[in-house]
Amino acid sequence: MNVKPLLLFDMDGTLIEMEDPSRHSPRVRHNPSYGSIKQRMKDIAAAHGVPHDQVVKLERMAHIWNAARAHADRSGFTEEVTAALMTAINGPFMEEEKADHALSVLVPGTEEALNSLKETGYDMSLVTTASRGAVESIMGSWDYGRLGRFFAHTVTRDDCVYVKPDPEPIHRALRLHGRDDFLYVGDTDHDALAAKAAGGAFILVNTRGYTAEHMDRLEPAAVITRLTELPEALRSLGYV
Repeated sequence: MNVKPLLLFDMDGTLIEMEDPSRHSPRVRHNPSYGSIKQRMKDIAAAHGVPHDQVVKLERMAHIWNAARAHADRSGFTEEVTAALMTAINGPFMEEEKADHALSVLVPGTEEALNSLKETGYDMSLVTTASRGAVESIMGSWDYGRLGRFFAHTVTRDDCVYVKPDPEPIHRALRLHGRDDFLYVGDTDHDALAAKAAGGAFILVNTRGYTAEHMDRLEPAAVITRLTELPEALRSLGYV
């Protein structure tokens, strides 16, 4: 048996999910305003000096965020200018986040699964692209099982320069724990890419109904449909 790794968890789509399952499908992912949210983020980036061609083809909010920040870093923006850019881009990001969370519920069995893992001796932390305000509200709410009690640390969008799929959020969590051995538990390609870039393995929680072909591209160490299956998945990987 292997020593228990640090378990790092995504939040949206992993611990909580949209009440309407179709919103997690590869075809219908976002609320109707999502296109305008992305366009606003691109327009804000351009207004702050980010070249149009660096963001125009980007289809994910995290990609627009990272591209804008990368341009600011490469171009030597002052701290004040960079802060103004990222604060402005965060506005539409927050709108989409609030819209999604207003329709989100706790994934059945999540509280029981986390409690079982904690009793078994696993160290666990949360690594999410959500804002700190959203995380503290959800993780402290009885409606969501007060899940924050299971996590030693939380790393949010507000704690990082770059967000997933960049590995920075995971690296921050590892430093907080003083460890480099981890498994990341999440539901998207961003989670898979961040885990791989940070040097760890990825366990897919397939709440989005991915096809077998899509799941293969993510190269997960294991695939589960709910966290209640995670203890058995960990045993199958050779962990106590």
